[in-house]
Amino acid sequence: MRASGAVLVPTGISIFCILAIELPTAYALAARIGIEGVWRAYPITFVSMLVLQGAY
Repeated sequence: MRASGAVLVPTGISIFCILAIELPTAYALAARIGIEGVWRAYPITFVSMLVLQGAY
């Protein structure tokens, strides 16, 4: 997508996923299972980015 000139939407999706999915997920999981929860938030975010960018 980025090589074809579509830059703004994928960037917006990435920023949205980090702010709206990764941070709250890391915070919630860290409260429950500690630092391991922060590390588990990364793959959750990457999968959501894959789904949203794939849908785009």
